[in-house]
Parts: sequence; structure tokens; C-alpha cells
Amino acid sequence: MAELPVYEFDPQKLPADFLSALGLTIASAAYADAVIVDAIGALAGLSLAENIAITSHMTGPVRADVVRTLAEDKIPDLNLRTEFLSRFNRLIESLKKRHLYAHALWFQDRQRTGIQFVSYSARGSIGVRSEFVTVATASDAAAAMRHATLDVSEFLIVHGFLPDEHD
Repeated sequence: MAELPVYEFDPQKLPADFLSALGLTIASAAYADAVIVDAIGALAGLSLAENIAITSHMTGPVRADVVRTLAEDKIPDLNLRTEFLSRFNRLIESLKKRHLYAHALWFQDRQRTGIQFVSYSARGSIGVRSEFVTVATASDAAAAMRHATLDVSEFLIVHGFLPDEHD
């Protein structure tokens, strides 16, 4: 008879290199969030204080909608707006890994054959997702966020969308 698997859910027992990659993913997402907030302030012409006051309690999806709406108004050149929104949408897509990783329950089986997560959702129906994640996969997610963040930031700087300094 096959032995039933025993799972280890204590995050302190996950391998250090995996925890490091997971932490880099979360830190990269924080950097992305900061650039999204900066984009709102720059596109809306807000001071730093105004931007913080307006965006500090916005959810991520609301921030994304605000950036897209401001881009429609503040980037009149269709080609530039399309380029910006393409970069911005890649950034928002890359953040999905952060949300998944940050809210997942991580575990290993007794044989330590891999690290898995389980994630639950209840948006219209109950959903359960589980998959193996390697150090390389988590590191790749962090790199994708970083590159997408830098692409958005570069666009804003090159095209003069900088925070208003009238604080």
C-alpha cells in the first residue's frame, strides 16, 4: 500500500533560496505599485502630497483604471498612448503573480520533491488552484515585474510626465 503524503505548511521550513525569490517577487511588486502611484500623480499634475492623499486608499484595480483613464486624456497622440498602455498593461499583468504568491498557502511534501501552493477564490463560484513553483519561476516573475515597471517609468520620464513639484 502506498504511503500517504505528509505535507509541511510551516513557511520557516521552506528552502531559503525559494523564500528569497518569493520575497523578491513581493518587493518587485511594491516597486511597481510605487510607479503606478507616480503615474497617477504625473498624469494628473498632482503634487506629492495631493497624490498621496488621493491614492493611498485606492485598491490596485482602481489605480489601474485611473491610470488608463488619465492616459486617455493626457496622452493625446494615439501612437504614444498605445505604447504607454501596452507597457502599463504588461505591468498590471505581471502583478498577478504577486497577488497569487502573496495570498497563497505554500507547502512541501515529506519527500521535498517540490514546493507547491494552494489558492482559493470565490468570485461567482468556488475555485481552487494548486501548482508547483520553482525558484526559477518565482525569480522570473520578479524579473518580469521589474522590467515592466522600468518600461512604464522610462516612458513617463522620456515623455515628460513627471510629478508636479509644487509642494
